[in-house]
Amino acid sequence: MKRWLDLALVALFGLGLALPTIGSLCSNPKGRWLPEGRSLASVPEWNDDPSLWQEYRQQLETYYGDHFGCREPWIAFDLLVKRSLFSAMGPNVLAGRGGWFYLQRDAGIDAVSDCLGVTHFTLGRLKELQRQLEERRDWLAVRGIKYVYVIVPNKESIYPEYLPEWLKPSGTTKVDQFVNYMHLHSTVAVLDLRPGLRQARQRNAIYYKTDSHWNLMGALVAGEEIISQQSRQISGLVPLSLDAFHVQPTPGTEGDLVRMAGEPGVVEDNDPVLIPGTNLPSLQFSSSGTNAVGWPPIWNIPVPENLNVTTIKNPQLTQSLVIFGDSFAVKLQPFLGYHFGQVILSREPYNPDLVLRSQPVLVMDEVVERLLF
Repeated sequence: MKRWLDLALVALFGLGLALPTIGSLCSNPKGRWLPEGRSLASVPEWNDDPSLWQEYRQQLETYYGDHFGCREPWIAFDLLVKRSLFSAMGPNVLAGRGGWFYLQRDAGIDAVSDCLGVTHFTLGRLKELQRQLEERRDWLAVRGIKYVYVIVPNKESIYPEYLPEWLKPSGTTKVDQFVNYMHLHSTVAVLDLRPGLRQARQRNAIYYKTDSHWNLMGALVAGEEIISQQSRQISGLVPLSLDAFHVQPTPGTEGDLVRMAGEPGVVEDNDPVLIPGTNLPSLQFSSSGTNAVGWPPIWNIPVPENLNVTTIKNPQLTQSLVIFGDSFAVKLQPFLGYHFGQVILSREPYNPDLVLRSQPVLVMDEVVERLLF
């Protein structure tokens, strides 16, 4: 009996090893089981040059990893297990409670580990970051330009109560380390938006449930926090209040997280539209690389695929602002446009040449918490 059991196990093991090869020989299905949000690797081209064989081998491995037989059923099974045990919705998304979704991994960075307080900066790294920002601040100051470093919170830092039951934020995070260190050892203006946004969430929803970003309400609060801080060193800046806009609740479409998780069609609840009141100055929006000119509805801003510079012009003001930021800055930019004659947003790294061309009164580095250095 034991011999037959051993033979059966060996046969099953062999079948498991052979299935990918057998599946690869079969015709691929026309449709996909899982939307991956990326292009799968194509067949690499052979080259007779021996110096390129190592690269060819790596490309071939990548191709096989994307196309081996029965790949999609195995991925689906893996997701089923992870979803059942750990609320994982793919490699990058966590399903929280009450219809909330959270980003688990971004650009190779594990947001869960940071949320749990298990990853930290070394003292040497903190000193290096301090040196970099002080050099940038001092270079700008010589040219009469102010500087601020703005940290946008992860969604779990503002709404931790909807995280999966097993995920309990605790300990000191990397952003805690960085903010505390800079406040103790440097005079660079570092603005941590977490306190202001935590207070604002008591009155209104400020992040999407199905997306990793803040909504327009969160962007408005963040913008006025920035203006309030900078009003102490730039004259003429006066924060706006929510009363300057008409709030129009509206059902939204699914956010980036449910799309990444392969759960399309989920309706977004936290998607208010903010319509500028008649007392606000008119703004003009233009985008490099697109044909967008004029001012579209504030909740429908076209974003260039390959980044570059977008501008908002306010004819009643003359000072300009340059932002080096990420996707959070796209919704933030219009609200700052009510305080400056021009707001230039670059989604590329800090660029002194752009600063020199623009001659702003203020340069702002904006970074989301999870990508903090």
